[in-house]
Amino acid sequence: MACERARSFFLLHPSLFELTRVRELRPPNNGSLKMNFDAVNASNSSTGFGLVIRDHECKCLVAANYNVLCFEVGFEMLYDWDVSQLFVETDYQRLVHAIEREASGSLVGEMSPLAIFLVYLLSLSRAKASSNIGVNYGQLGNNLPSPYRSIELLTSIKAGSVKLYDANLEILRLLSTTNLKVSIMIPNHEISGIAANQSIANEWVRNNVLPYHPKTMIRYLLVGNEVLSINSEQGHQMWHDLVPAMRSIKRSLKVYNIRGIKIGTPLAMDAMQSTFPPSSSAFRPDIRDTVMAPMLNFLNRTNSFLFIDTYPYFPWSQNPDSINLDFALFRGSFSTTDPYSGLIYTNLLDQMLDSLTFAMSKLGYPNIHIVISETGWPNYGNIEEPGANIYNAATYNRNLIQRMTAKPPIGTPARPGFQIPTFIFSLFDENQKPGPGTERHWGMLHPNGTQIYDIDLTGKKPVTNCAPLPAPENNTPYKGKVWCVAAKEANEMELEAALSSICNEENMNCDALAPGRECYQQAKVKEHASYVFSSHWAKFRTQGATCHLNGLAEQTTRDPSELSFSFLTSSHPVYIEIISLNSFNFVHFITRSRFLQVPKCHTLNIGKVQDHSSKEDFTSRCTMTNINNSSFLVQQ
Repeated sequence: MACERARSFFLLHPSLFELTRVRELRPPNNGSLKMNFDAVNASNSSTGFGLVIRDHECKCLVAANYNVLCFEVGFEMLYDWDVSQLFVETDYQRLVHAIEREASGSLVGEMSPLAIFLVYLLSLSRAKASSNIGVNYGQLGNNLPSPYRSIELLTSIKAGSVKLYDANLEILRLLSTTNLKVSIMIPNHEISGIAANQSIANEWVRNNVLPYHPKTMIRYLLVGNEVLSINSEQGHQMWHDLVPAMRSIKRSLKVYNIRGIKIGTPLAMDAMQSTFPPSSSAFRPDIRDTVMAPMLNFLNRTNSFLFIDTYPYFPWSQNPDSINLDFALFRGSFSTTDPYSGLIYTNLLDQMLDSLTFAMSKLGYPNIHIVISETGWPNYGNIEEPGANIYNAATYNRNLIQRMTAKPPIGTPARPGFQIPTFIFSLFDENQKPGPGTERHWGMLHPNGTQIYDIDLTGKKPVTNCAPLPAPENNTPYKGKVWCVAAKEANEMELEAALSSICNEENMNCDALAPGRECYQQAKVKEHASYVFSSHWAKFRTQGATCHLNGLAEQTTRDPSELSFSFLTSSHPVYIEIISLNSFNFVHFITRSRFLQVPKCHTLNIGKVQDHSSKEDFTSRCTMTNINNSSFLVQQ
């Protein structure tokens, strides 16, 4: 039966595995699709590209002067039939629209020369392959390049897609001129409002999607960021509101007739109660039935994905004696077997991903596919963060890219042969991110745009052709003592503000530095800061305190009490206050005119030290190191 007019189009190319505007087709259970129709003699040996025209009414398929291709394609490329898919290699929506306009009045097989030429241009533009690897573009830095320059850099490193942490209007506008596929995150603080009021959801889509779509190739809207990791009263409310907010955004897209954008939310691995062995994994009991079950139902119903931020660095760095570093870095020299499924794992990432697959299966959703919304390895970190170095970061990301761009796709032991869309974290080192040192050092690029290490996002460059890497020096945990002191380049005004803030915290005692006390206005700001920073860090580090304070503090392995000093020659009495901090002592010499931080007691030669309350004599050696919070009078 012949079709009189074309109703919709999709473009096929042997290297792209791309479909557009095919609403009736559904992927079979084996994860592949073969183009076989009664009216077409498909051949998987075809090497050309084809414009295939499908008429929805008469149900025929005709090749318009081109070969019809037959190929296999993974699930994730088949989920959305309405627009060009994720991880395609150029923006061809406008070309497709032009083709439709040209062909809309033509009979099948009678396309105008312009339409044929546009298809040809389309195939050429696709041949300039960008990567299937996406990049997270964060902006938590005060030294980052402009959005314009940042997008230039994304293009120069051949990123295929970009994930934004908010709907930055300037960035979305600039991205409209690129081939980058875009994921936009809705901030956590907007979740509850969107869940409660459909008009708020509509307004968000109207303001942040409608002005840019389809020129900006928006593919995912991500509701919140690691919401299920927030363990607070406000966080628990967001847990409750998360899936309703996802539903509201989906309804808003329908209101504005926007198709082809998937809704999801990134989870962290702490959503799991257990991850090993993968076949025994499960979601946390506090979210399994109330949040994960309805979320998976939504993702399954809308053919969307489970987004996961997964970092092999963290389980390895927390258990370096139990987890082989090669296993974490994809180096293939180590493997482990799931004792229940019998599946063999050669890398930690596969093990983590399959734990999600098994956990979803236990809730009745075995076929929801995964997008890695964040992964990577830190290129630097604090003294107590092993393995955070350039060598390991480059090794992890290079091997990750090789694995995720392999053709045919490798998949995981539980899902072999499936492509896994992947976003590397991150584009830049971001110097204003809170938390431990590694948080500010996940970038592939320095803020000036130069590469921290040689990286090829397409996976085509042999690792042997990459520039040499510096040898790793911290792959084993540091066993010595660590102190938190004022950073060398810290601004004194900012230090004073930080001191005031810390000393006003509950359970912090800065009496020695208070007005009217011996130390007030007599100490150098950095010495005060080192005292307060170390005291605070020692007291609260087990509760999550870090030695950073917006760049004002840094860790050191050098005992601060061994800094250079001058002994006092004044005839005034000198008070010594010994304060035990994290198994070391600051010894403060205090006079009316000067405050000094001096070496440990065993380096002092102060003769007899007399406790002016008990009159008990102490010798000058390390007897003093066990005396806490006591004042002494040195007779000179």
